[in-house]
Amino acid sequence: MAERYGEMFTIRVADNIWVFLNSSRVVNDLLEKRSAIYSSRPRFPYTSTLMSGDCRMVVQPYGPQWRAIRKIMHSILNIKNAATFAPFQDVESKQLIYEVLQKPDLWWRANQRFANSVIMSVVFGKRIIEREDENVEELFETSREFIMALQPGANLVDTFYILDKLPRPLKWWTKRGEKAFRRLLKVYTTEVEDLKRRVSEGTCRPCFATKFLADPETERLGETQTLFALGSLMEAGSDTSRMTLSQIVAAAATDGRWVKKVQEEMDGVCGYATRLPDFSDRKALAYMNAVCKEGFRWRPFAEIGVPHMLIKDDVYEG
Repeated sequence: MAERYGEMFTIRVADNIWVFLNSSRVVNDLLEKRSAIYSSRPRFPYTSTLMSGDCRMVVQPYGPQWRAIRKIMHSILNIKNAATFAPFQDVESKQLIYEVLQKPDLWWRANQRFANSVIMSVVFGKRIIEREDENVEELFETSREFIMALQPGANLVDTFYILDKLPRPLKWWTKRGEKAFRRLLKVYTTEVEDLKRRVSEGTCRPCFATKFLADPETERLGETQTLFALGSLMEAGSDTSRMTLSQIVAAAATDGRWVKKVQEEMDGVCGYATRLPDFSDRKALAYMNAVCKEGFRWRPFAEIGVPHMLIKDDVYEG
């Protein structure tokens, strides 16, 4: 449709007007340069209100609560604290290589464990060696449930808002959404309680959650919002990383010429069979960096992303 209608076109779906942006130029002009009015979210009666208690940051409207969470997150997830989280990625990347060498037929499972363990280590300070932790399994299952619920057309009430005005007995989706919310709270609470136990025992490594919970501003968010702030990071870094890794493997299987170039570049920087690359080599591995970026561009995890909503009318190029 973008090839036919151009960089920007509009579709009316029920009571909603959807504007599709189809070029980096337009996206940058509106979502970046005018982010102050383009950063809110539309209503999601099922996905946001029922499933998430209006506390999931990715579907929260732009406002004081959203800004408060973002402020705390930015104070922790910045370049100054990168050194705190880099060791997690380094250890897990070595474990990933080992698992692929030992069981190459199960490379997809190794990718999954790697992605989940990295984000679990960064957020909650604990690794996933084997996928045997029942609560961890359920945590990632709830994440996938949310991602599926967010797909266009997955829940009619998120598109046709008039359905939300029906009497409660006629809202067939209500019990399902409330059940998902209770399940999610239980999973998040279990992880946070486990974190607090490890902190009290002195066995918890510094991680995002320890810094987040220690921030005085966090208390103002309330318990439920705090749990969802931590859980949102888990969702952002688990399946997204796994799928990108798998797409790059698929690209390597499709055309191995670029793999040879990556190997040559890596040997030139790290030496042949001498050592593995680390973060200090990043600038020298330009081709490798390009491959990673192409993995995101080629097969994006969510092609249309999460819809944005303007907080006031705007005019663009007439």
